[in-house]
Amino acid sequence: MDKPFLLAITHSTDDVVRASSALALANAMLAQGSEIIIFLLNEGVLLGQKRAIEGLHVPPFPPVKEMVHKLAEARVKVYL
Repeated sequence: MDKPFLLAITHSTDDVVRASSALALANAMLAQGSEIIIFLLNEGVLLGQKRAIEGLHVPPFPPVKEMVHKLAEARVKVYL
């Protein structure tokens, strides 16, 4: 078994582009069959709050809420 990839996400509402980039990367890796572990640090912890991710969207990425839900459905481990 391959080792899991660890992603540390340190932004959310303070820098939606960086948060979206990290979430898009996580979803792309998941789609390729990689195991992922995510740590939410600093402002990134807000991605764990429903009200904080409502309406966050930076094209060309999908909405943050959609990316977070895909990771949750796949049961990706997320640590705060």
